[in-house]
Amino acid sequence: MLLEAIAPIIINSIVLFFFIIIISCAAWGDGSYIFFVILAYESGINLLWVFTAAYIGSLLGDFIWFFIGLKFIGKRLKKDKNLQIYLYVKEFFERFFKNKDFLAIFLTKFLYGTRIITTLYMANKKIRFLRFLLYDLIANLWWVVLIGAIGWLFALGVETAYVLFKNAQVAILLLVILLIGFFYIQKKINKKIKNLIK
Repeated sequence: MLLEAIAPIIINSIVLFFFIIIISCAAWGDGSYIFFVILAYESGINLLWVFTAAYIGSLLGDFIWFFIGLKFIGKRLKKDKNLQIYLYVKEFFERFFKNKDFLAIFLTKFLYGTRIITTLYMANKKIRFLRFLLYDLIANLWWVVLIGAIGWLFALGVETAYVLFKNAQVAILLLVILLIGFFYIQKKINKKIKNLIK
């Protein structure tokens, strides 16, 4: 199995493991984080290390995107061909999260694919960095705990499904609920965007 093959390489260097988690969570977020929680569970690595590295990586990714949005992308978004996309994103955030920046940052942590767009929007909205930092610290802490718990339950459920089938059911139920919620929200967003285009 893949985990059995790569686990000894990564486990032998906890610093390398920590660094890989930070970079992965900064770049990809949820998928890599759940993978590393499962890997840590299977390998006996302290989950606190994984939670800490994921927290640092997610913050690092958000800060990088915030400054990219602030320095480079904001000016390009408002130019001719990109203006329409920028206006759709701006109208979406103003409609659903009118002056509720924390709520926007918090909720989009749990919607796959919206983290970067939200961070770029916040940078171009001219939210002060210290305010963004405070909101992001809190939202990322919740993200690390909740997604990490789901990954841990899933790992626990997969390993001991024959003994503790209930844990697998809980993990699968949580995943199904999250997927249904994701697709429902995505459908609503697509419908709103189509209405805006018309």
